[in-house]
Amino acid sequence: MEDRYDKVSRVLTVLEEAVSEYEKCRDELDILDGYMSSGQWKEDFEADEAGLIPVGVTRKPHWSASGGVICFFCRLQLNLCRTKYGRMKRILFFTMVLLMGFSASAQTMADDARSWAEGWKYAFSQEGRQNWKPEFTARWSTGFFTTGPEFTGGVRIDDKRTFGLLVGRGELYLDAYPAEVYSIDTGVYMRRYFHLGQRDIFAFYSDAAIGASWVYKVDGKYRVDYQTGEQIEVVGYNPGDRWFFAAWEPGVRIRIWRNFHLFLGPTVATRCVGFHLGAGF
Repeated sequence: MEDRYDKVSRVLTVLEEAVSEYEKCRDELDILDGYMSSGQWKEDFEADEAGLIPVGVTRKPHWSASGGVICFFCRLQLNLCRTKYGRMKRILFFTMVLLMGFSASAQTMADDARSWAEGWKYAFSQEGRQNWKPEFTARWSTGFFTTGPEFTGGVRIDDKRTFGLLVGRGELYLDAYPAEVYSIDTGVYMRRYFHLGQRDIFAFYSDAAIGASWVYKVDGKYRVDYQTGEQIEVVGYNPGDRWFFAAWEPGVRIRIWRNFHLFLGPTVATRCVGFHLGAGF
């Protein structure tokens, strides 16, 4: 084995030196490639055969026969092909690495989507529905434009997802100042939990909701001009008006006692930008 190691080591050393020398004459190789590819060599060869090139001009001995020229040309083209193939091989290698990376990423996304779909499918299966549990929350949201209570009631289909209905009362004060507009809000929501730790004391959550609001009372819609006694309309809202809303309420859930939790976090909704605080079980 030592003899084989020494032999291979010598061959590799010679090969490395040869490759190094080969790389140093790349410019000459390109010039020769252009010369042989242009057909100029054939004209020079025919001139040499006809005795038109002076005797003192240096020429390789094997150029005196067309077979030698063709042999040299073939060797040159083979070396060039090997060099170009080496470049292409490196390009293809990096391309394949990128494609494999993209493929792995796409496969991961596909696996995540498949896992997500299978989770929903199981949650609504006969076996999955046996694990459903009710979940209720009561919270107060306040911020710019709107404030008021909100109640949610839904089904927790697993330890990460809850969906259900919501109902609340909104008091639109800033946008209607000096009047106050009261509305009933109803909609549907989806809650996603991100648990922290094994004891399930803390968890992040994200509520997404859509629904509609109906105005049932407007206070201060008119004010009286004391000089003329005329009533002047202050706001354009009227009982019976309605609008659609969308809301996102992320936050932190903290387990206080058994299944009783505290909810708190920001509120970003169509007519409310502020925060919310509530409790639920």
